[in-house]
Amino acid sequence: MRARGTLAAAALAGALLLFAPAPAGAEPGGGYDPDPGAPQTTTEVEVVSGPDGVTIYIETQQVTPGTPGSPGGSPGGGESAPPDCHAAPVNVGHLSTEWVQEGLAANPGTHPWGVSCDDGSFGIAWVPTGGGAPEVVSAEPPLPPIDPRVVRDAVFRIVPLPEIAVGVSPAVGLVALESWFWVDGYGGGTVSGSATLGRYDVAVELTAVRYAWSWGDGSALTTASRGLPFPQRSPIRHTYERSSLREGGSYPVGLQVTWEARYSDNGRPWLPLDPIVSSHQRSYPVRQLQSVLTTSE
Repeated sequence: MRARGTLAAAALAGALLLFAPAPAGAEPGGGYDPDPGAPQTTTEVEVVSGPDGVTIYIETQQVTPGTPGSPGGSPGGGESAPPDCHAAPVNVGHLSTEWVQEGLAANPGTHPWGVSCDDGSFGIAWVPTGGGAPEVVSAEPPLPPIDPRVVRDAVFRIVPLPEIAVGVSPAVGLVALESWFWVDGYGGGTVSGSATLGRYDVAVELTAVRYAWSWGDGSALTTASRGLPFPQRSPIRHTYERSSLREGGSYPVGLQVTWEARYSDNGRPWLPLDPIVSSHQRSYPVRQLQSVLTTSE
């Protein structure tokens, strides 16, 4: 569970109800007129619940408003130390309180914890029950894990595959004689790569585990072997029973390689991806042996 909000006056923000301290110089009744050139502090709060417990992240940034010639703002760049904050559970015995009922309705399975900071900020964080006492950290919260579907969709951009081709001997097949096949351009083992996907640095490893051959004449073979290049005798063999003339001059020999895949984002532990399949093809002509009668004188 991740819920994010900001220190803002009396507003439910996700799983948070947080209040900012009144600025210096404020007057009762709303008589305070803020200095438009004064630095402004924004504080974002995120509640992260995971297998290791619950953490409340407090991220504070000081922003200097832009000048007339330069609209917008610019970060203050570490001009002030982050606030020191702590959390304590709130007694919700009086459940008729409106903000309690609204908070529990919006965030089922949680309990309100009061978050107090030494800069005067205070608010309520709705913390999942059963997770123990939350830790309060004055730091930017970590990114949630990347969606594995995003990695899968980009896998061949992250890991460019070897230039795989279908090797065969002889170059022109003969009916009733074996043709030998092998995976050309890939020597086995793991191929790896990395890329930046948005805010994530993603590493991927692929290992070929299965090769599915289709010979173009209706027969097929699936094996864990890559075969052996000529002149070695490859274990990947096929014998054609008729020429390829009726097939347009050649058979479409297909190869599908199944890759076991795993990925890591931003240095997290490796996680598996669903198997990835790459497809490769070549045209293979097969001819019929012809007997020729000769006479001798």
